[in-house]
Amino acid sequence: MLRRSVNFLSKAKRISGLPKAQIEASSVLLQSVQKAMFSSSIWNNSTYQYKNLTTVTRYNFASEPSNVKLAMPALSPTMEQGNIIKWHVKEGDKVGPGDSVCDIETDKATLGFEMQDEGYIAKILVPDGTKGVKVGSPIVILVDKQGDVAAFANYKADAPAPAAKTEAPKQAETPKQPAPQTPTKAAESHNEHQSKNFKGDHHRTNVQIRFTHGRANSQARGASSHGAQSHAQGDRVFASPFARKIAREKGIDLSQVQGSGPNGRILVHDVETFTPRAAPETKAEAPKAGAAGQKAAPQQPGATAQGNQYQDVPLTSVREIIAKRLLESKTTIPHYYLKIEVTMDEISAMREKLNKESKSKISFNDIFIKAASLACREVPEVNSQWHGSFIRKYKNADVSVAVDTGSGLITPIVFAANTKGLNEIATTTKALVEKAKTNTLKPQEFQGGTFSISNLGMLGISRFAAVINPPQSCILAVGKTGKKIVPDGESFKEVNVMEVTLSCDHRVVDGAVGARWLQAFKGYLEKPYTMLL
Repeated sequence: MLRRSVNFLSKAKRISGLPKAQIEASSVLLQSVQKAMFSSSIWNNSTYQYKNLTTVTRYNFASEPSNVKLAMPALSPTMEQGNIIKWHVKEGDKVGPGDSVCDIETDKATLGFEMQDEGYIAKILVPDGTKGVKVGSPIVILVDKQGDVAAFANYKADAPAPAAKTEAPKQAETPKQPAPQTPTKAAESHNEHQSKNFKGDHHRTNVQIRFTHGRANSQARGASSHGAQSHAQGDRVFASPFARKIAREKGIDLSQVQGSGPNGRILVHDVETFTPRAAPETKAEAPKAGAAGQKAAPQQPGATAQGNQYQDVPLTSVREIIAKRLLESKTTIPHYYLKIEVTMDEISAMREKLNKESKSKISFNDIFIKAASLACREVPEVNSQWHGSFIRKYKNADVSVAVDTGSGLITPIVFAANTKGLNEIATTTKALVEKAKTNTLKPQEFQGGTFSISNLGMLGISRFAAVINPPQSCILAVGKTGKKIVPDGESFKEVNVMEVTLSCDHRVVDGAVGARWLQAFKGYLEKPYTMLL
Protein backbone atom coordinates (compact mmCIF):
# COMPACT_ATOMS: atom_id res chain seq x y z
CA MET A 1 0.00 0.00 0.00
CA LEU A 2 2.82 2.40 0.87
CA ARG A 3 4.66 1.44 -2.30
CA ARG A 4 1.61 2.55 -4.24
CA SER A 5 1.66 5.83 -2.32
CA VAL A 6 5.28 6.44 -3.43
CA ASN A 7 4.31 5.71 -7.03
CA PHE A 8 1.40 8.08 -6.63
CA LEU A 9 3.78 10.86 -5.66
CA SER A 10 5.72 10.55 -8.90
CA LYS A 11 2.48 10.69 -10.86
CA ALA A 12 1.29 13.66 -8.81
CA LYS A 13 4.32 15.60 -10.05
CA ARG A 14 3.21 15.17 -13.64
CA ILE A 15 -0.49 15.70 -12.96
CA SER A 16 -0.52 18.59 -10.51
CA GLY A 17 2.85 20.24 -11.14
CA LEU A 18 4.08 19.87 -7.56
CA PRO A 19 7.69 21.03 -6.96
CA LYS A 20 10.24 18.30 -7.51
CA ALA A 21 11.88 18.86 -4.10
CA GLN A 22 8.53 18.47 -2.35
CA ILE A 23 7.90 15.19 -4.18
CA GLU A 24 11.36 13.82 -3.38
CA ALA A 25 11.22 14.86 0.29
CA SER A 26 7.81 13.26 0.67
CA SER A 27 9.03 10.09 -1.03
CA VAL A 28 11.83 9.81 1.53
CA LEU A 29 9.30 10.25 4.32
CA LEU A 30 7.03 7.55 2.91
CA GLN A 31 9.95 5.17 2.53
CA SER A 32 10.83 5.68 6.19
CA VAL A 33 7.22 4.86 7.08
CA GLN A 34 7.50 1.71 4.98
CA LYS A 35 10.65 0.58 6.83
CA ALA A 36 9.02 1.25 10.19
CA MET A 37 5.98 -0.76 9.19
CA PHE A 38 7.86 -3.88 8.14
CA SER A 39 10.23 -3.70 11.12
CA SER A 40 7.44 -3.41 13.67
CA SER A 41 4.57 -5.68 14.61
CA ILE A 42 2.46 -2.85 15.93
CA TRP A 43 1.16 -1.56 12.58
CA ASN A 44 -2.49 -0.61 13.03
CA ASN A 45 -4.25 0.82 9.97
CA SER A 46 -4.14 3.46 7.24
CA THR A 47 -6.73 5.69 5.69
CA TYR A 48 -6.55 7.68 2.45
CA GLN A 49 -8.69 10.60 1.42
CA TYR A 50 -8.41 12.42 -1.92
CA LYS A 51 -9.95 15.80 -2.59
CA ASN A 52 -9.20 16.77 -6.19
CA LEU A 53 -5.50 17.78 -6.09
CA THR A 54 -5.26 17.67 -2.29
CA THR A 55 -4.11 14.34 -0.82
CA VAL A 56 -4.19 13.47 2.88
CA THR A 57 -2.46 10.25 3.97
CA ARG A 58 -2.61 9.08 7.58
CA TYR A 59 -0.66 6.21 9.17
CA ASN A 60 -1.35 5.00 12.71
CA PHE A 61 1.05 2.99 14.89
CA ALA A 62 -0.10 1.63 18.23
CA SER A 63 0.88 -0.94 20.84
CA GLU A 64 -2.48 -2.63 20.36
CA PRO A 65 -3.34 -5.90 18.62
CA SER A 66 -4.54 -5.76 15.03
CA ASN A 67 -8.01 -4.19 15.04
CA VAL A 68 -10.61 -2.45 12.94
CA LYS A 69 -12.46 0.63 14.18
CA LEU A 70 -15.94 0.71 12.67
CA ALA A 71 -17.40 4.18 12.21
CA MET A 72 -20.93 5.54 12.23
CA PRO A 73 -22.15 4.77 8.70
CA ALA A 74 -24.04 7.13 6.40
CA LEU A 75 -27.25 5.15 6.00
CA SER A 76 -28.91 7.81 3.84
CA PRO A 77 -27.63 10.51 1.46
CA THR A 78 -28.70 13.33 3.79
CA MET A 79 -27.49 11.71 7.01
CA GLU A 80 -24.89 13.76 8.90
CA GLN A 81 -25.35 12.23 12.35
CA GLY A 82 -27.26 9.39 13.98
CA ASN A 83 -28.46 8.08 17.33
CA ILE A 84 -27.40 4.73 18.79
CA ILE A 85 -30.70 3.23 19.95
CA LYS A 86 -29.56 -0.18 21.20
CA TRP A 87 -26.62 -2.58 20.90
CA HIS A 88 -27.52 -6.21 20.18
CA VAL A 89 -24.03 -7.48 21.07
CA LYS A 90 -21.68 -7.13 24.01
CA GLU A 91 -17.91 -6.98 24.27
CA GLY A 92 -16.37 -10.38 23.55
CA ASP A 93 -19.19 -11.58 21.29
CA LYS A 94 -18.33 -13.13 17.93
CA VAL A 95 -19.98 -11.54 14.88
CA GLY A 96 -20.08 -12.36 11.20
CA PRO A 97 -21.25 -10.91 7.87
CA GLY A 98 -24.93 -9.99 7.95
CA ASP A 99 -25.18 -9.83 11.76
CA SER A 100 -27.03 -6.73 13.00
CA VAL A 101 -24.94 -5.35 15.87
CA CYS A 102 -26.97 -2.26 16.74
CA ASP A 103 -29.98 -0.12 15.82
CA ILE A 104 -29.22 3.35 14.48
CA GLU A 105 -31.82 6.11 14.21
CA THR A 106 -31.12 8.16 11.09
CA ASP A 107 -32.79 11.22 9.59
CA LYS A 108 -35.17 8.81 7.82
CA ALA A 109 -35.83 5.77 10.00
CA THR A 110 -34.34 3.34 12.50
CA LEU A 111 -32.10 0.83 10.74
CA GLY A 112 -29.90 -2.07 11.74
CA PHE A 113 -26.11 -1.78 11.32
CA GLU A 114 -25.03 -5.03 9.66
CA MET A 115 -21.49 -6.38 9.79
CA GLN A 116 -19.50 -6.96 6.61
CA ASP A 117 -16.64 -8.93 8.22
CA GLU A 118 -16.27 -11.50 10.96
CA GLY A 119 -14.43 -10.99 14.24
CA TYR A 120 -14.93 -10.29 17.93
CA ILE A 121 -16.36 -7.17 19.55
CA ALA A 122 -13.41 -5.74 21.50
CA LYS A 123 -14.82 -2.41 22.65
CA ILE A 124 -18.12 -0.56 22.27
CA LEU A 125 -17.10 3.10 22.08
CA VAL A 126 -20.59 4.64 21.97
CA PRO A 127 -23.15 3.29 24.48
CA ASP A 128 -26.91 2.82 24.08
CA GLY A 129 -28.97 5.99 23.86
CA THR A 130 -26.17 8.24 22.61
CA LYS A 131 -27.52 10.98 20.33
CA GLY A 132 -25.88 13.17 17.72
CA VAL A 133 -23.03 10.80 16.75
CA LYS A 134 -21.45 12.26 13.63
CA VAL A 135 -21.02 10.14 10.52
CA GLY A 136 -17.45 8.80 10.43
CA SER A 137 -16.98 8.77 14.21
CA PRO A 138 -15.73 5.41 15.60
CA ILE A 139 -18.44 3.49 17.44
CA VAL A 140 -16.99 -0.02 17.95
CA ILE A 141 -13.66 -1.88 17.73
CA LEU A 142 -13.41 -5.30 16.05
CA VAL A 143 -10.51 -7.77 16.45
CA ASP A 144 -9.67 -11.03 14.69
CA LYS A 145 -8.86 -13.13 17.76
CA GLN A 146 -10.90 -13.57 20.91
CA GLY A 147 -7.72 -13.40 22.99
CA ASP A 148 -7.14 -9.81 21.83
CA VAL A 149 -10.39 -8.54 23.37
CA ALA A 150 -8.83 -8.09 26.83
CA ALA A 151 -6.24 -5.65 25.44
CA PHE A 152 -9.04 -3.08 24.88
CA ALA A 153 -10.67 -3.34 28.30
CA ASN A 154 -9.42 0.11 29.33
CA TYR A 155 -9.32 1.61 25.85
CA LYS A 156 -10.57 5.16 25.47
CA ALA A 157 -11.29 6.75 22.11
CA ASP A 158 -8.98 9.59 21.13
CA ALA A 159 -10.76 12.93 21.25
CA PRO A 160 -10.30 14.83 17.97
CA ALA A 161 -10.66 18.28 19.53
CA PRO A 162 -7.28 18.41 21.35
CA ALA A 163 -5.46 17.37 18.16
CA ALA A 164 -7.03 20.22 16.28
CA LYS A 165 -6.05 22.68 19.01
CA THR A 166 -2.46 21.44 18.95
CA GLU A 167 -2.09 21.91 15.21
CA ALA A 168 -3.87 25.25 15.00
CA PRO A 169 -1.08 27.41 16.53
CA LYS A 170 1.48 25.86 14.15
CA GLN A 171 -0.63 26.82 11.18
CA ALA A 172 -1.19 30.30 12.52
CA GLU A 173 2.53 30.92 13.05
CA THR A 174 3.53 29.98 9.49
CA PRO A 175 2.54 33.24 7.73
CA LYS A 176 4.12 35.36 10.51
CA GLN A 177 7.69 34.53 9.43
CA PRO A 178 9.74 37.60 8.45
CA ALA A 179 10.39 36.25 4.96
CA PRO A 180 8.35 33.57 3.17
CA GLN A 181 10.17 30.34 2.47
CA THR A 182 10.74 29.16 -1.06
CA PRO A 183 8.69 26.11 -2.13
CA THR A 184 11.73 23.83 -1.82
CA LYS A 185 12.70 25.00 1.67
CA ALA A 186 9.11 24.93 2.86
CA ALA A 187 8.73 21.32 1.74
CA GLU A 188 12.03 20.26 3.28
CA SER A 189 11.25 22.00 6.58
CA HIS A 190 7.75 20.48 6.74
CA ASN A 191 8.95 16.97 5.97
CA GLU A 192 11.84 17.24 8.45
CA HIS A 193 9.33 18.17 11.15
CA GLN A 194 7.07 15.26 10.22
CA SER A 195 9.97 12.79 10.22
CA LYS A 196 10.58 13.50 13.92
CA ASN A 197 7.23 11.92 14.73
CA PHE A 198 8.66 8.47 13.91
CA LYS A 199 10.79 8.39 17.07
CA GLY A 200 9.32 6.18 19.76
CA ASP A 201 7.55 3.36 17.92
CA HIS A 202 5.86 2.15 21.11
CA HIS A 203 3.49 5.12 21.21
CA ARG A 204 0.60 6.00 18.94
CA THR A 205 1.91 8.16 16.14
CA ASN A 206 -0.08 10.09 13.56
CA VAL A 207 1.64 11.32 10.43
CA GLN A 208 -0.18 13.57 8.00
CA ILE A 209 1.21 14.51 4.61
CA ARG A 210 -0.64 17.20 2.70
CA PHE A 211 -0.01 18.29 -0.88
CA THR A 212 -2.05 21.26 -2.04
CA HIS A 213 -1.43 22.37 -5.58
CA GLY A 214 -0.30 25.98 -5.78
CA ARG A 215 -0.19 26.63 -1.99
CA ALA A 216 3.60 27.04 -1.68
CA ASN A 217 3.78 29.11 -4.85
CA SER A 218 1.04 31.43 -3.65
CA GLN A 219 2.88 31.98 -0.37
CA ALA A 220 6.11 32.73 -2.23
CA ARG A 221 4.23 35.37 -4.22
CA GLY A 222 3.29 37.06 -0.96
CA ALA A 223 -0.19 35.76 -0.26
CA SER A 224 -1.73 37.38 2.80
CA SER A 225 -1.90 35.45 6.05
CA HIS A 226 -5.64 36.08 6.25
CA GLY A 227 -6.22 34.40 2.90
CA ALA A 228 -4.11 31.39 3.92
CA GLN A 229 -6.15 30.88 7.09
CA SER A 230 -9.63 31.25 5.61
CA HIS A 231 -11.86 28.16 5.52
CA ALA A 232 -12.06 28.57 1.77
CA GLN A 233 -8.28 28.10 1.53
CA GLY A 234 -7.67 30.77 -1.08
CA ASP A 235 -10.24 31.08 -3.86
CA ARG A 236 -11.59 27.56 -3.31
CA VAL A 237 -14.44 26.66 -0.97
CA PHE A 238 -14.53 23.08 0.29
CA ALA A 239 -18.12 21.82 0.25
CA SER A 240 -19.98 18.61 -0.49
CA PRO A 241 -21.60 18.36 -3.96
CA PHE A 242 -25.09 18.29 -2.46
CA ALA A 243 -24.31 21.36 -0.33
CA ARG A 244 -23.18 23.20 -3.48
CA LYS A 245 -26.42 22.20 -5.21
CA ILE A 246 -28.60 23.46 -2.36
CA ALA A 247 -26.57 26.69 -2.13
CA ARG A 248 -26.94 27.26 -5.88
CA GLU A 249 -30.70 26.77 -5.71
CA LYS A 250 -31.05 29.14 -2.74
CA GLY A 251 -28.61 31.71 -4.11
CA ILE A 252 -26.26 31.44 -1.13
CA ASP A 253 -22.61 32.49 -1.39
CA LEU A 254 -20.66 29.54 0.06
CA SER A 255 -17.74 31.78 0.99
CA GLN A 256 -19.95 33.26 3.71
CA VAL A 257 -20.97 29.88 5.16
CA GLN A 258 -19.08 28.41 8.11
CA GLY A 259 -18.43 24.70 7.53
CA SER A 260 -18.89 22.16 10.32
CA GLY A 261 -17.38 19.17 8.50
CA PRO A 262 -13.82 17.83 8.52
CA ASN A 263 -11.24 20.59 7.90
CA GLY A 264 -14.05 23.15 7.73
CA ARG A 265 -15.87 21.40 4.88
CA ILE A 266 -19.34 22.81 4.26
CA LEU A 267 -22.16 20.28 4.65
CA VAL A 268 -25.84 20.43 3.65
CA HIS A 269 -26.84 21.27 7.23
CA ASP A 270 -24.56 24.35 7.17
CA VAL A 271 -26.25 25.66 4.02
CA GLU A 272 -29.79 24.96 5.20
CA THR A 273 -29.24 26.69 8.55
CA PHE A 274 -27.29 29.63 7.10
CA THR A 275 -28.75 33.11 7.47
CA PRO A 276 -27.08 36.30 6.15
CA ARG A 277 -28.10 38.28 9.23
CA ALA A 278 -24.93 38.24 11.30
CA ALA A 279 -26.25 39.40 14.68
CA PRO A 280 -29.16 36.97 15.09
CA GLU A 281 -27.05 34.08 13.75
CA THR A 282 -24.31 34.67 16.34
CA LYS A 283 -26.78 34.58 19.21
CA ALA A 284 -28.50 31.49 17.89
CA GLU A 285 -25.32 29.54 17.21
CA ALA A 286 -23.72 30.20 20.59
CA PRO A 287 -25.70 27.61 22.56
CA LYS A 288 -25.31 25.06 19.77
CA ALA A 289 -21.55 25.30 19.94
CA GLY A 290 -21.61 24.72 23.67
CA ALA A 291 -23.76 21.64 23.21
CA ALA A 292 -21.08 19.97 21.07
CA GLY A 293 -23.64 18.42 18.75
CA GLN A 294 -25.72 16.80 21.50
CA LYS A 295 -29.48 17.16 21.78
CA ALA A 296 -30.79 19.73 24.21
CA ALA A 297 -32.25 18.15 27.33
CA PRO A 298 -36.05 18.39 27.52
CA GLN A 299 -37.44 20.79 30.08
CA GLN A 300 -39.17 19.56 33.20
CA PRO A 301 -42.98 19.44 33.31
CA GLY A 302 -44.41 22.84 34.01
CA ALA A 303 -47.53 24.95 33.84
CA THR A 304 -48.59 28.24 32.34
CA ALA A 305 -49.51 31.25 34.43
CA GLN A 306 -53.14 30.17 34.07
CA GLY A 307 -52.34 26.71 35.48
CA ASN A 308 -52.41 24.73 32.23
CA GLN A 309 -49.86 21.94 32.65
CA TYR A 310 -47.56 20.87 29.83
CA GLN A 311 -44.74 18.43 29.03
CA ASP A 312 -41.91 19.16 26.54
CA VAL A 313 -41.22 16.20 24.27
CA PRO A 314 -37.69 15.91 22.77
CA LEU A 315 -37.52 15.65 18.98
CA THR A 316 -36.55 12.42 17.29
CA SER A 317 -34.27 12.46 14.26
CA VAL A 318 -37.22 11.49 12.05
CA ARG A 319 -39.34 14.39 13.32
CA GLU A 320 -36.44 16.82 12.87
CA ILE A 321 -35.88 15.83 9.25
CA ILE A 322 -39.63 15.94 8.51
CA ALA A 323 -39.79 19.48 9.89
CA LYS A 324 -36.71 20.57 7.96
CA ARG A 325 -37.76 19.02 4.63
CA LEU A 326 -41.37 20.26 4.76
CA LEU A 327 -40.26 23.77 5.72
CA GLU A 328 -37.81 23.68 2.82
CA SER A 329 -40.58 22.48 0.51
CA LYS A 330 -43.13 25.15 1.44
CA THR A 331 -40.61 28.01 1.42
CA THR A 332 -38.68 27.13 -1.76
CA ILE A 333 -41.21 25.35 -4.01
CA PRO A 334 -44.02 27.38 -5.63
CA HIS A 335 -46.97 25.09 -4.88
CA TYR A 336 -50.31 25.22 -6.67
CA TYR A 337 -53.20 22.78 -6.44
CA LEU A 338 -55.57 21.11 -8.90
CA LYS A 339 -58.69 19.19 -7.82
CA ILE A 340 -60.88 16.75 -9.70
CA GLU A 341 -63.69 14.29 -8.92
CA VAL A 342 -63.45 10.67 -10.02
CA THR A 343 -66.42 8.32 -10.36
CA MET A 344 -65.47 5.07 -8.61
CA ASP A 345 -68.28 2.69 -9.64
CA GLU A 346 -66.41 0.92 -12.47
CA ILE A 347 -63.14 0.51 -10.63
CA SER A 348 -64.94 -0.72 -7.48
CA ALA A 349 -66.70 -3.43 -9.48
CA MET A 350 -63.44 -4.46 -11.17
CA ARG A 351 -61.60 -4.63 -7.83
CA GLU A 352 -64.28 -6.89 -6.40
CA LYS A 353 -63.89 -9.32 -9.31
CA LEU A 354 -60.07 -9.22 -9.19
CA ASN A 355 -59.95 -10.04 -5.48
CA LYS A 356 -61.88 -13.26 -6.18
CA GLU A 357 -59.11 -14.38 -8.54
CA SER A 358 -55.98 -12.66 -7.17
CA LYS A 359 -53.52 -14.32 -4.81
CA SER A 360 -53.06 -11.05 -2.92
CA LYS A 361 -55.86 -8.77 -1.84
CA ILE A 362 -55.76 -5.70 -4.07
CA SER A 363 -56.52 -2.43 -2.28
CA PHE A 364 -57.73 0.81 -3.80
CA ASN A 365 -54.30 2.27 -3.01
CA ASP A 366 -52.66 -0.40 -5.20
CA ILE A 367 -54.94 0.64 -8.04
CA PHE A 368 -54.12 4.32 -7.47
CA ILE A 369 -50.40 3.50 -7.69
CA LYS A 370 -50.90 1.70 -11.00
CA ALA A 371 -53.13 4.45 -12.46
CA ALA A 372 -50.76 7.21 -11.30
CA SER A 373 -47.73 5.46 -12.81
CA LEU A 374 -49.50 5.07 -16.16
CA ALA A 375 -50.53 8.73 -16.08
CA CYS A 376 -46.88 9.64 -15.42
CA ARG A 377 -45.91 7.67 -18.50
CA GLU A 378 -48.56 9.52 -20.51
CA VAL A 379 -47.61 12.96 -19.12
CA PRO A 380 -43.85 12.61 -18.36
CA GLU A 381 -43.48 16.27 -17.31
CA VAL A 382 -45.12 15.33 -14.01
CA ASN A 383 -42.61 12.51 -13.56
CA SER A 384 -39.74 15.01 -13.41
CA GLN A 385 -37.52 16.76 -10.88
CA TRP A 386 -36.15 20.30 -10.55
CA HIS A 387 -32.34 20.40 -10.29
CA GLY A 388 -31.60 24.12 -10.38
CA SER A 389 -30.04 24.48 -13.81
CA PHE A 390 -31.97 21.64 -15.47
CA ILE A 391 -35.09 19.48 -15.21
CA ARG A 392 -34.57 15.71 -14.97
CA LYS A 393 -37.32 13.70 -16.71
CA TYR A 394 -37.63 10.01 -15.80
CA LYS A 395 -38.70 7.12 -18.00
CA ASN A 396 -40.25 4.92 -15.31
CA ALA A 397 -42.50 6.02 -12.45
CA ASP A 398 -41.05 5.20 -9.01
CA VAL A 399 -44.08 5.88 -6.82
CA SER A 400 -43.48 6.86 -3.18
CA VAL A 401 -46.33 5.91 -0.82
CA ALA A 402 -46.74 7.87 2.42
CA VAL A 403 -46.92 5.53 5.45
CA ASP A 404 -47.56 6.57 9.06
CA THR A 405 -45.11 4.70 11.32
CA GLY A 406 -46.38 6.15 14.59
CA SER A 407 -43.25 8.26 15.06
CA GLY A 408 -43.53 10.05 11.71
CA LEU A 409 -44.07 9.60 8.00
CA ILE A 410 -41.86 7.61 5.66
CA THR A 411 -42.31 7.03 1.94
CA PRO A 412 -41.30 3.53 0.75
CA ILE A 413 -41.13 3.23 -3.02
CA VAL A 414 -42.76 0.95 -5.56
CA PHE A 415 -40.10 1.11 -8.27
CA ALA A 416 -41.11 1.12 -11.96
CA ALA A 417 -44.77 0.75 -10.98
CA ASN A 418 -45.81 1.33 -14.60
CA THR A 419 -44.19 -1.99 -15.55
CA LYS A 420 -45.83 -4.04 -12.76
CA GLY A 421 -49.22 -5.73 -12.61
CA LEU A 422 -51.74 -5.08 -9.85
CA ASN A 423 -50.97 -8.36 -8.11
CA GLU A 424 -47.23 -7.57 -7.96
CA ILE A 425 -47.91 -4.01 -6.79
CA ALA A 426 -50.20 -5.32 -4.02
CA THR A 427 -47.58 -7.80 -2.81
CA THR A 428 -44.79 -5.20 -2.91
CA THR A 429 -46.81 -2.51 -1.15
CA LYS A 430 -47.92 -4.84 1.63
CA ALA A 431 -44.31 -5.87 2.34
CA LEU A 432 -43.08 -2.25 2.31
CA VAL A 433 -45.80 -1.05 4.68
CA GLU A 434 -45.01 -3.88 7.10
CA LYS A 435 -41.31 -3.01 7.04
CA ALA A 436 -42.05 0.69 7.51
CA LYS A 437 -44.15 0.06 10.62
CA THR A 438 -41.49 -2.20 12.14
CA ASN A 439 -38.57 0.15 11.23
CA THR A 440 -36.89 -2.51 9.08
CA LEU A 441 -36.84 -0.67 5.75
CA LYS A 442 -33.49 -0.60 3.99
CA PRO A 443 -32.25 2.78 2.71
CA GLN A 444 -32.65 1.77 -0.93
CA GLU A 445 -36.33 1.03 -0.27
CA PHE A 446 -37.25 4.61 0.67
CA GLN A 447 -34.59 6.79 -0.98
CA GLY A 448 -35.49 8.32 -4.32
CA GLY A 449 -38.90 8.23 -5.96
CA THR A 450 -40.27 10.34 -8.79
CA PHE A 451 -43.92 10.79 -7.71
CA SER A 452 -45.78 10.52 -4.38
CA ILE A 453 -49.24 9.47 -3.20
CA SER A 454 -50.75 10.31 0.19
CA ASN A 455 -54.09 8.66 0.97
CA LEU A 456 -56.15 9.85 3.96
CA GLY A 457 -59.44 8.61 2.56
CA MET A 458 -59.45 5.57 4.85
CA LEU A 459 -59.37 8.00 7.80
CA GLY A 460 -62.52 9.76 6.64
CA ILE A 461 -60.84 12.84 5.12
CA SER A 462 -62.86 14.13 2.16
CA ARG A 463 -60.18 16.35 0.63
CA PHE A 464 -56.78 17.80 1.51
CA ALA A 465 -53.68 19.26 -0.14
CA ALA A 466 -50.34 17.50 0.46
CA VAL A 467 -46.88 19.09 0.64
CA ILE A 468 -44.51 18.18 -2.20
CA ASN A 469 -41.66 15.83 -1.28
CA PRO A 470 -38.54 17.47 -2.81
CA PRO A 471 -36.92 17.04 -5.27
CA GLN A 472 -40.13 15.53 -6.72
CA SER A 473 -42.48 17.86 -8.60
CA CYS A 474 -45.91 16.50 -7.67
CA ILE A 475 -47.82 14.64 -4.97
CA LEU A 476 -51.38 13.29 -5.19
CA ALA A 477 -53.66 13.66 -2.16
CA VAL A 478 -56.49 11.10 -2.13
CA GLY A 479 -59.70 11.68 -0.17
CA LYS A 480 -62.52 9.33 0.81
CA THR A 481 -65.19 8.02 -1.55
CA GLY A 482 -68.72 9.26 -0.96
CA LYS A 483 -72.12 9.07 -2.63
CA LYS A 484 -73.37 11.84 -4.86
CA ILE A 485 -76.52 12.47 -6.91
CA VAL A 486 -75.74 13.35 -10.55
CA PRO A 487 -77.96 13.95 -13.63
CA ASP A 488 -78.69 10.89 -15.79
CA GLY A 489 -80.54 11.97 -18.91
CA GLU A 490 -83.94 13.16 -17.81
CA SER A 491 -83.55 11.67 -14.35
CA PHE A 492 -80.89 11.36 -11.65
CA LYS A 493 -78.73 8.57 -10.29
CA GLU A 494 -76.50 7.93 -7.30
CA VAL A 495 -72.77 7.39 -7.91
CA ASN A 496 -69.67 6.91 -5.77
CA VAL A 497 -67.30 9.85 -6.14
CA MET A 498 -63.76 10.42 -4.87
CA GLU A 499 -61.95 13.77 -4.83
CA VAL A 500 -58.21 13.97 -5.44
CA THR A 501 -55.88 16.98 -5.27
CA LEU A 502 -52.62 17.25 -7.21
CA SER A 503 -49.97 19.51 -5.64
CA CYS A 504 -47.59 20.76 -8.36
CA ASP A 505 -44.25 22.56 -8.50
CA HIS A 506 -44.90 25.45 -10.89
CA ARG A 507 -41.21 25.57 -11.86
CA VAL A 508 -41.61 22.18 -13.55
CA VAL A 509 -45.31 21.55 -14.13
CA ASP A 510 -47.53 24.22 -15.67
CA GLY A 511 -51.25 24.30 -14.93
CA ALA A 512 -52.29 22.80 -18.26
CA VAL A 513 -49.76 19.97 -17.83
CA GLY A 514 -51.08 19.16 -14.36
CA ALA A 515 -54.64 19.21 -15.70
CA ARG A 516 -53.73 16.72 -18.46
CA TRP A 517 -52.23 14.40 -15.87
CA LEU A 518 -55.39 14.49 -13.74
CA GLN A 519 -57.52 13.78 -16.79
CA ALA A 520 -55.34 10.76 -17.58
CA PHE A 521 -55.54 9.52 -13.98
CA LYS A 522 -59.32 9.99 -13.95
CA GLY A 523 -59.64 8.14 -17.27
CA TYR A 524 -57.78 5.06 -16.02
CA LEU A 525 -60.05 4.79 -12.95
CA GLU A 526 -63.34 5.46 -14.70
CA LYS A 527 -62.43 3.12 -17.57
CA PRO A 528 -60.19 0.55 -15.87
CA TYR A 529 -59.86 -1.63 -18.95
CA THR A 530 -57.67 1.11 -20.49
CA MET A 531 -54.93 0.16 -18.00
CA LEU A 532 -54.48 -3.01 -20.07
CA LEU A 533 -53.78 -1.15 -23.31
